[in-house]
Amino acid sequence: MPPIFCRFLEHKINRNRVWFDSLHHRTNCERCSLPMIRDVTGWRVFNDDRDADPRRDAHPNAPEQ
Repeated sequence: MPPIFCRFLEHKINRNRVWFDSLHHRTNCERCSLPMIRDVTGWRVFNDDRDADPRRDAHPNAPEQ
């Protein structure tokens, strides 16, 4: 659950920390650290069930698996 500030206002996107996963732009909220995704409706919280896709690239700084 996001902190009260994010629930009443909105998540804070730092545009300098956005990266492209080969399908969508992604980042984390600056306030609550929830993973965010930008789709046609704008920024929203990343949902593992809805947004999981094997075509997505890992974060550029993620450790190799």
